[in-house]
Amino acid sequence: MYRVELITSLVDMANLQDEWNELWRRSVVKTPYQRWEWNYNWIVGSRQERYLYLLIARDADGNLAGIAPFKKNPVFGIFGIISFISPEVSCYTDFLLEKGNEANIISAFISFLDNISNNLAFTVKIAEPSLSIEILKMILEENSWYEKNICEYTQRLIIFVGDDYDKYLSGLSRKMRQEIRFETKKLGENFDVSFCFSEQNSNFDDDMKMLFGLNVLRWGGEEKKSHLVHRKCYRAFHRTDDVKVFSLSCDGKPVAAISALFAERTVFLEVAGFDYSFFKIDLGKVFYNYLFRWCAEHGYDQIDFSSGEEPYKFRYRPQEFAKWKIEAHRNRKIFTAILIHNFCLTQINMLKGLIIRIKDRFLRWFPKTVN
Repeated sequence: MYRVELITSLVDMANLQDEWNELWRRSVVKTPYQRWEWNYNWIVGSRQERYLYLLIARDADGNLAGIAPFKKNPVFGIFGIISFISPEVSCYTDFLLEKGNEANIISAFISFLDNISNNLAFTVKIAEPSLSIEILKMILEENSWYEKNICEYTQRLIIFVGDDYDKYLSGLSRKMRQEIRFETKKLGENFDVSFCFSEQNSNFDDDMKMLFGLNVLRWGGEEKKSHLVHRKCYRAFHRTDDVKVFSLSCDGKPVAAISALFAERTVFLEVAGFDYSFFKIDLGKVFYNYLFRWCAEHGYDQIDFSSGEEPYKFRYRPQEFAKWKIEAHRNRKIFTAILIHNFCLTQINMLKGLIIRIKDRFLRWFPKTVN
């Protein structure tokens, strides 16, 4: 039997750091997004402290055996939607479970939710490989949650480079190999090229400033406001040397960069930025050529491209894993309320997008006069 506790205080969550990460180290499936550093800093950085709805399970001896890093978003002030803490940006949100007792712990969490309220909905995103998916499906069915919607809605892409990058490269298409070599050689003939990564004793804020400057250059926005919550999480990971910013420079000028988190032998690629204006070349192919070789040479044989099915990713011969979205509702009333709630949110977001487009067009037609 497991005793489940509900934690809604950031102070109580902060006090769990050591126990939390010790359980993470013992877990079968480990990603950086299950660690305390990610969950705590994300809930704080996104200013969602009031939604914290963390469930923990302890065994008969009081040892931490399971964590459900949840938040609860209110719907019309009556109902609540339970989800993991950072589903907006990560497909790796998941339970932390003691080995060998996964089903019993998840069952304890769902039973706790059953007993605490009848006005709950459950919406989670979990990516394979994970033991939680099949267990969760089964337990929701056993507990008669209403309107279960379980769908495989996108892919998680992982590249297995092994410890021999040249061998991996030989397995790509002939055209892809030729393009990588040609673009890399062309860049090297025209510039003094250097590939760097942040060290634990480096000025990490400078590295992030460079990264997010390139990110904004590629995708737009304001550099100072770009990915503020990511920055907070990265600073926490930097203290343990489990995050790096990789950069490619030409004649000392950074032209490409990406952030990456580490767990065991896997590199999880995060936010990227490229300056495609400085030279007519496929920077992505050159940059990933350097990055993948570094990973293979430093013992990281798996590169996780996360979700998103951009065509360029498939040219690197990734293996595809499912990303699941599981929705369940405790009763018909909340199911109907959430349908109305989601419809209203969609209309509001469409209206916001329309206002932004009108504003941008107005500024193009009537640019500000600079004195």
